[in-house]
Amino acid sequence: MPSKLKDEKLDCLFRGILTLETVEDCYSFFEDLCTVSELQEMSRRMQAARMLRNNCVYTDIAARTGLSTATISRVNRCLKYGNDGYQALAGVYDCLNREIDYGRWSAFLEACFDRFLPARPRIVLDLACGTGRMTFPLADRGYDMIGIDGSEDMLAEAYRKSTERTIRLLDEAGTDELPAGVTTPLFLCQDMRSFELYGTVDAAVCCLDSINYLCGDGDLNACLACLYLYIAPGGLLVFDVNSPVTFEKVYGGNAYILASESCALDTIGAEFVRDVEPGEIVTITQKGIESNRSMCIPKEQHARCIFEYIYFARPDAYIDGVSVYESRLIAGRSLAKHHPVDADLVVGVPESGNVATSLCLSFPLRAASSLRPFE
Repeated sequence: MPSKLKDEKLDCLFRGILTLETVEDCYSFFEDLCTVSELQEMSRRMQAARMLRNNCVYTDIAARTGLSTATISRVNRCLKYGNDGYQALAGVYDCLNREIDYGRWSAFLEACFDRFLPARPRIVLDLACGTGRMTFPLADRGYDMIGIDGSEDMLAEAYRKSTERTIRLLDEAGTDELPAGVTTPLFLCQDMRSFELYGTVDAAVCCLDSINYLCGDGDLNACLACLYLYIAPGGLLVFDVNSPVTFEKVYGGNAYILASESCALDTIGAEFVRDVEPGEIVTITQKGIESNRSMCIPKEQHARCIFEYIYFARPDAYIDGVSVYESRLIAGRSLAKHHPVDADLVVGVPESGNVATSLCLSFPLRAASSLRPFE
């Protein structure tokens, strides 16, 4: 599809990007080309795209990524009506989880099988399998694996890996047949809330917080109802989940959260400590949290972006101790006082201006703040 952005200079930029061969090359190139915040913004949008693919709601995506709901909405529009640019997400999904030790995870799951099942399970279901990073280590341990995921893109990457795995195993065996006890996983594109199988399984696993993506009312019950139908009597379900109790009792004081808006902290029940100062560098490592204020500017020189208050930020956010909602009310009150107009209709444009239009209800005017925005 021809791009509306097509330009000779952009062609040159993209050709330069295509010459990069390693992750280290990308770091070197983009660190010189972009600011840290710009790169982090792009990575957060990719994370948002994956969560949208898994039917997560905006509030949960905002809490996890720190993105505003307006930005998440733009990502969603691109997924539905764009140029399929986010399709590449599946190909780099494994890079986002490269620090996960899948070998240890599969060993832990096998230990659970040994402990809680009377006999070794033969067929194991990997629910929300993604690109198969957990499916294949379990298959290598001799289990007949079925992987289910709702994303066609993720499963396309899983099928690609499966083909490469089969070729590698045949080359190692030096035959045209897979070694005894080694099977090829079956991947199915289905919703984890309403999937169907050809028969029962002996055990099911759902790892890496996949259960957390069941955010809607009744989603968890629907998923568990399906699992109840297809896990054989006496079978086992192993899953992990993060909850407020986990953050409070397990992570405790070792959990630190940085967000672009305070409302993201409210959504997950985190405690707001303070605003990061202009020029401050906050570093979080395994040793704890450190702050470098050597480049901070004096308070009397602080300057704020007015667009945060009138457009970008969510109404329930606080910026430097100032309520965004209250600031918009004050702006509307000031506008009505100093620049009154003889109008029959008041419309807030952009939508964030609808807060200010509510002030017009005290005047003999009609406020259009209740009109449904375009989606």
